[in-house]
Formats: sequence, C-alpha cells, structure tokens
Amino acid sequence: MDSRKIADELEKRHPSPPLHLDSPLLPEVLAILPKAIAPMVPVIMPLVPRVLLSPTSAEYFERTRAVRFGMPLEELEKSEKGGETAWKAASPHLTELGHVLKRNLDGPFVMGTTRPARSMPVAEFRLISVWPAAPELPQS
Repeated sequence: MDSRKIADELEKRHPSPPLHLDSPLLPEVLAILPKAIAPMVPVIMPLVPRVLLSPTSAEYFERTRAVRFGMPLEELEKSEKGGETAWKAASPHLTELGHVLKRNLDGPFVMGTTRPARSMPVAEFRLISVWPAAPELPQS
C-alpha cells in the first residue's frame, strides 16, 4: 500500500483532525519531491542509522541497505554520487520546491500554519538542507 492510499484511509477512518489532502499545492509538491530526494539518497541514507535509529535497528538498516545499494552506506556516502554532487543534482528541484512553498508565506508548511499529512517529507528535506555539512545552495 502506498502512502497516498494510507493517507486516504486515515482521512476516511479518522476525519478529525483533517489531514488536508486536498491542498491545491500538494500535487505540485508531490511531483517535485521525488526529483529532489532521488539524488540525495547518498546523503540522506547514511544519516538515518547515525541520527535516528537505535543500535539494533541501525545494524539492520545498514545491512539491508548495503544489499540494496551494492555497497555499505559509508561507501555510498563517499561515492561520486554523494556529497556536493548530490546537492548539485538536487539543487534545481529544491529551488523549485522552495518557489512552491513561498507562495504561502503564512507559515512553514505547504498550507501555511496548517500541517497537512504530506508536509512531513518537505519538513524533513528542509531540515536536511540546513544540516551543518550541507554546501550552500543557491538562494532564489
């Protein structure tokens, strides 16, 4: 089951508080986000076990991702696809996402101060974009 189906089912079963799945900006965000995330995998994936997971979960995550990517996450991070290369590849899509988000200046989410269920990946990406190791991205 994909995340949209899950969100639709949650909205149906638990309509309050609403998930705001009908935001007019959401289709744009959802079209841009995968293009921004894909090149960032070598940057994002190694952070997950270091920052978010318990040691047991981190070991499983690292082992299964090494199989998925054909190399340990540490190597993926240091590969030619990681680092500044990843940021440069994601930059135009992050800039495009920023333009969409700036259309609503009432708050940090796609819908201003209301957090729709689908804003979390955007919020996570905003967090990563200010990560201390992140190179400067063009401001626009």
